[in-house]
Amino acid sequence: MKIKFSIKGLFKRNANKRHDDFITPDRDWHLILIVFVVLVLSSAIAHYLFYASLDVVPVAKDSGVQKLTLKRKELGGVVESLIGKKTAHDKLLANPPSSVDPG
Repeated sequence: MKIKFSIKGLFKRNANKRHDDFITPDRDWHLILIVFVVLVLSSAIAHYLFYASLDVVPVAKDSGVQKLTLKRKELGGVVESLIGKKTAHDKLLANPPSSVDPG
């Protein structure tokens, strides 16, 4: 029976407390600030642990000349495509299509 009374007591409003005691902006802002700081710190720690678990270490790259490799077949295909576009463009410039302005 005591358990029932204590549970009921949790949900009762205390008539002795005034409503003004519940409105405390300073306490609310402190609570918001504390929650924000805790979230930022826990997020930073979680991100650090995730980054450390990847075992990624930033390494400075060599400042020497990098070797550039091209595939001749792919380069030839790109050049042929560009030449085809140029000839189509030149044809359109030489003989513009005749169209009537509907306006």
